[in-house]
Amino acid sequence: MDSKLQALGEHIHDAMIELHRSGATSWTKDLAGGCAVAAWFLYKESRKKLNLNIEFHCNGGHAWNEFQGHIFDITGTQYGVLEKVFVVQRNNLDSVTNSWHKAMYDSFKRRTIDEVNAHWPTDQQPANFRLKWLNKSKAYITYKERRT
Repeated sequence: MDSKLQALGEHIHDAMIELHRSGATSWTKDLAGGCAVAAWFLYKESRKKLNLNIEFHCNGGHAWNEFQGHIFDITGTQYGVLEKVFVVQRNNLDSVTNSWHKAMYDSFKRRTIDEVNAHWPTDQQPANFRLKWLNKSKAYITYKERRT
């Protein structure tokens, strides 16, 4: 597992929490509703900052990332996970204790980022968000609904 990728996810998680606290989104305090935004930022930032070829996954109900056989889920908190970034091996999904959470990863149904941006609620569409870095470990996210 890549510790730099996990640390990057933790910084994005912190920025997601701050945006929730600002009241700019309808996400819950456990980040339900923010999964596609978090996963898309981790996808983009890990490629840019770490030169990693990670994957964005969305099954229509949840979004996460995968890298080298591991799932990285910044919003696993909505399923009762305590870690800022839930990491589990793809071939060890039996260790996922929440059955709904496990079902999300097991689903073969997939949505592209374009489908998410076209059909999900506006404050869940990654295209409506921008991530900026204040320093190496502090980021902030802004929300502005794009015009269609």
